[in-house]
Amino acid sequence: MNKLTRSNTSETKGDEWIPTSRADLDEVFNTTWGYGAELDADHPGFTDTEYVARRKMIGEIAKNYRHGQPIPNVDYSDDEFQTWNKCFTEIMKLAPLAACEEYNDSFPALEITANKIPQLNDLSNILNQRTEFMMRPVSGLLASKNFLQALAFKVFSSTQYIRHKSIPFYTPEPDLIHELVGHAPLLADRSEE
Repeated sequence: MNKLTRSNTSETKGDEWIPTSRADLDEVFNTTWGYGAELDADHPGFTDTEYVARRKMIGEIAKNYRHGQPIPNVDYSDDEFQTWNKCFTEIMKLAPLAACEEYNDSFPALEITANKIPQLNDLSNILNQRTEFMMRPVSGLLASKNFLQALAFKVFSSTQYIRHKSIPFYTPEPDLIHELVGHAPLLADRSEE
């Protein structure tokens, strides 16, 4: 775990550090509570050394990212694509019946399809143009406080890894499918403008 430091541009309230800009979030995004490369023993990918190594590699992208840089692309594997395709196809069958109107109205603007796993940078650009939200890579689960501080600056933290292929319709933690198909459409919603 990385120690948090105070930047010259942030504020403090007592001993509490408070970010005052999107760039200040660099100080908290490398501090995760778990679900990065270190998997719990009951995680579907725990014994899959290739999957664990892949998660670690993708997590390093997030750890090295700094505000203002383009988010690096991930070259997804065939297994990751198959998992994405299977989940996305099933979710798209259910969304018209189960999702709210704002979700269904905003989803097409994201240009997400079953045929390609979206890159976080591309989706961030679309969101920024529509609602001034941006995506930011994160290596694992953030503390609620840090996640909410980021939302205050219209920054949505997102993992870039895909759930384990052995149980495609289950993941014990947020993955790219959860973030992009679950949350991003509502971040793109313009109905309150």
